[in-house]
Amino acid sequence: MRAQTSGARGEEAPTGCAKAAALLEQMGMEAAREVLKRLSPIEMETVAGAFARLREMPPTERRRLAEEALQEAAKPDVGERDPLQFARELLGEQLGGETAERLLGAAAASPSSSRSLEWVPDSAAELLAETLQGENPRITALVLAALRLGLAARVVSILPPEVKGETMLRLAREQPPMPEAMAVILERVTRLVNRSDGPREQARQVRPLQLRLGTKKAAEILRQCDRVTERGVVDYLQEHAPELAQQVSQSIFSSIEDLKWLDARSLQTLLRELEIRDLARALRGTSEEVQKLSFDNLSENAAAELKEEMEALGPTPRREVETAQQTVLELVRTMLEEERIQVSQEEEEDLI
Repeated sequence: MRAQTSGARGEEAPTGCAKAAALLEQMGMEAAREVLKRLSPIEMETVAGAFARLREMPPTERRRLAEEALQEAAKPDVGERDPLQFARELLGEQLGGETAERLLGAAAASPSSSRSLEWVPDSAAELLAETLQGENPRITALVLAALRLGLAARVVSILPPEVKGETMLRLAREQPPMPEAMAVILERVTRLVNRSDGPREQARQVRPLQLRLGTKKAAEILRQCDRVTERGVVDYLQEHAPELAQQVSQSIFSSIEDLKWLDARSLQTLLRELEIRDLARALRGTSEEVQKLSFDNLSENAAAELKEEMEALGPTPRREVETAQQTVLELVRTMLEEERIQVSQEEEEDLI
């Protein structure tokens, strides 16, 4: 939006963006950070430009702009006018009337009526990946969160390497979107799939959307990806967000050493279902910490049997050790998916 000029001095009058930036400054870091989380990349660029211009203003002028923004928000007619009509006029100026009506129509659906994308067939994986690779990673992450795990994993595996890591980073960190925004995204995916040559299905046939974001969701998707994709994403997270990489790795269980992330009850449940011979081979070459945890969470008789089995093994081919460890990890993943065991970390809640 262009700034209006003052007829008296020919100088640019402060725009709404400048006032918004001044208000954000007065709000303080924490409150402003929460607001910025909701902005798109384009909106962020606009705000950044407004902040750059604020540098030329003295503190008193910036405070005045913030006060004007608050006064305008508190006008008597604000909150009394029809918000849909206001949005129609505002978006119509920027996007054109037809586009504005289409977007508002898609977003007007009640949030509770938003449907999941579980109906999308597996055959749509390549179509979705081809379309999403050019999208903002945030949009891609939200679509993945709404898909079935198996289909989401297939889409991630097809995405270009440079897109996979950033998308999963966004999914693990993403805040829940506004319900209206999510309704628009779901509508776009529905139209895309139904325009393809594949079978047409109806979103109304499935349950309401339960959008889950966070490290647990990212790990659930990665568990069903191929090992190359899984390792590549973890490496990307390790480089760009080490703490997040550790949290995701704990939930993925990519190594036998990750047994230490199970709580005591879950570890006991797991060990009871393993053959002592498989466990003995799997523990070969593991850290003392993991071996001690295993002994401590077995019954006295089972611990004695495990010790005897490990002593009787002698030198063991690496291939046999890796096969045994893979057996343990597959059981861990199955039990995690069935929610029979859990890792010792806070879980994300369902959103929307």
